[in-house]
Amino acid sequence: MFLGGVFMDSGIKKAKLKKATKSWQGYLKDKILIVGELFNGYNLIGILGEKDFSGLCKYAYENDKAVFDELGYETLNAWIEECELGNDGFGFSKDGIEILEEWK
Repeated sequence: MFLGGVFMDSGIKKAKLKKATKSWQGYLKDKILIVGELFNGYNLIGILGEKDFSGLCKYAYENDKAVFDELGYETLNAWIEECELGNDGFGFSKDGIEILEEWK
């Protein structure tokens, strides 16, 4: 299966964040995440009830400008677009995510 620029071999999962350990993760508190397993962690594919990553990207930009500056994008919209295309995104360690349901 190909989704969000990443080949997914092990299925897509509904999950939630166990604990916010990075500033941008505060946005994800109490949200249902759609993640795909990739190597030794999970990549965010979507957020249930949200049509895109614009809310998360804006929150990350406003709460950790230094990290955004390190990414090298000229504008917030350029970063959002790259996230939507699957060229950039958000990842989690396996111990940072609680799997709620596996979709097959």
